[in-house]
Amino acid sequence: MEKIINKKLGMLFGVLSLLIMITTFINAFGVATPYWDGYPLKLAPGESMIVNLDLQNMVGNENVTLRANLTNNGGGIANLTDKNLDYFIPLGKELNVPIKIEIPKDAKMSGIYQIALTFIQVSSKKGGMVRVTGGVTTKFPVKIVNPKESKLYKATPPKNKISLVNSLTILII
Repeated sequence: MEKIINKKLGMLFGVLSLLIMITTFINAFGVATPYWDGYPLKLAPGESMIVNLDLQNMVGNENVTLRANLTNNGGGIANLTDKNLDYFIPLGKELNVPIKIEIPKDAKMSGIYQIALTFIQVSSKKGGMVRVTGGVTTKFPVKIVNPKESKLYKATPPKNKISLVNSLTILII
């Protein structure tokens, strides 16, 4: 009976020790995307724009370096614009990652393209113990719409007829 209690206590102590050790290695970083499944980026055929993803390192006790990988470029419409795809994020800071989205002129209306990126933590320590690193994947849709529904659409204001009348009135007076 005493042997069973000692085994259970030993296992409990081992599990608690493991949990305590794991929590000391926790780093929390994330990526914020301005578009998501319910709110896609809307662009018209032939348009292009730069979308900025926001890398964040808000929790933990150390700086992190994340390596970007474009895992789904939406059939060739998305490209990472930076030459160096390793992003150093100091603790408590945020950093923008620009992605260029270019819609072909012959893209079919109401088509939806998925863009997906993975950010993997790059270990900063050389040699030593095995180090566990993290990663995060984000994705967002790009919807092909007519030009008036586009994110880049700016309506031209109608010509103000009143100002023409006012100008003539002033001129006559």
